[in-house]
This record gives sequence, structure tokens and C-alpha cells, in this order.
Amino acid sequence: MSAYSANDFDQAIAYLNVNTPGQEEYDMALPLVEQLAIGNREVVVQELAALQQQNITPIQEAILQPVAAVAGDTEVAVSYMVGGSNQMGLWLPFSRSYFNDPSMKQQFRENGLVAYWQVSGWNDFCGPIEGSENDFECD
Repeated sequence: MSAYSANDFDQAIAYLNVNTPGQEEYDMALPLVEQLAIGNREVVVQELAALQQQNITPIQEAILQPVAAVAGDTEVAVSYMVGGSNQMGLWLPFSRSYFNDPSMKQQFRENGLVAYWQVSGWNDFCGPIEGSENDFECD
């Protein structure tokens, strides 16, 4: 699966149909995707911001992550990946498009992944930047 991009509604709906574990999560995400489909991006971004202030589950964060990505809200998409309790979304295929985002790179440093990669070897999609001690880039 390629990275989701703004206006990629069909992929977002397909993701929800296949990956949403429960009706509650589906009911939370589908109206947002429908709002995107009719051009109400700002409404979706505002709703995502409001949801971030609530105590939502890691599953809900993982379901809302591609919605934020389709809305073009990189900050929210990244926060759902690296924030508090949601680490599940970090390794979903579409998440890789955010791996070079400064907040993602910082999260990789803070949670010890960069140190781990430096000792045990880099993964297939991230590697060190030549001449830099701590910086890296991802495909």
C-alpha cells in the first residue's frame, strides 16, 4: 500500500472497511472521511483537533491516523503515530511517508530506535545520513 495523500478518499474508505475493528471506531471515522469527500477539510481538521483533547483508545488513534493523513494534517497524523499510547500505527505501510517529519525523527530518537539501529543495523527503509552522527533519512 502506498502512502495516503490528501484527497485519497477511496483508499481511506477502503482502509476503514477492512481494518476497523468495531462499529464504534467505524462510526467515529466514516463521517470524517465523508466530510473530506465533499470538500470540508477544515471541519475534519477541527474535529481531529477536538478528538486529540479526548481520551481516545489506541485503536481509535490508529483508525484516525489515515483520516488525518488524507486531510493533509501531517501534525495530527504524526501525533497519532507517536503520541502517548499509539505505537500500532507507526509500522503501517502508509506511515512511512511521515518518517522524515522532524517530530517523527525526534520520536525515533527519544524512544531509542535510532540508538538501537546504530548498534544492531538500520532497517530496510531508514539509514544514517553520511557525515552526520545522529541524523538519518527514510525512504
